[in-house]
Amino acid sequence: MKRIVASAVAASALALAVPATALAATGGTEVDASANPGVVALYDSDGDYVCNASMVSDQWALTWDGSAPCAGATTAKVGPDGQQVAIDRREKTPYDLNTSQAVALHFASALPGLKASPRVAEMPKVGDKLDVYTFSEDGKGLVRQEVVVDHQNPKAGFIHFAPVAGFETQTGFDTGSPVVTKDGKLAGFVGIAGTGTGAF
Repeated sequence: MKRIVASAVAASALALAVPATALAATGGTEVDASANPGVVALYDSDGDYVCNASMVSDQWALTWDGSAPCAGATTAKVGPDGQQVAIDRREKTPYDLNTSQAVALHFASALPGLKASPRVAEMPKVGDKLDVYTFSEDGKGLVRQEVVVDHQNPKAGFIHFAPVAGFETQTGFDTGSPVVTKDGKLAGFVGIAGTGTGAF
């Protein structure tokens, strides 16, 4: 069980979820914005959408430090039409496969209408069913897809979920999207497919 040591974020047992494919953000079932478990879209200084993050409190979110696009994020909002909020601080731990590849982002103010999900106490197990939440391919809606854990590595702090026909995540854009248990707890976030090296 790995813990993020960023002082502003409470200790958790979140896992880096590594999807089996990463070609395009397609598939999933569109859900109402009220079902959002805490996924926010991150944008760079040019206003371009770069990746996602998972809220862990009203002004803190986690995303994967291993994604170059996320490093350029300067603002966040809930979907393309949401209120934009500045990222005013980053807390990160040293790069170490046995400690953390997560970066904690602090927002200048709370994102209106968005509530962070409570976090799990332990890493999901092989066979567990989870839900990935991300934004739809056109960026205008929220989608959910059920996935099944087919591998876990507690030492490295990551889980891998099996391919789902018709559902593919896109490297970069879907990085940071929350992976949620069936009882609504944050189990981790999406990393970049094929790496399996994240731990936090």
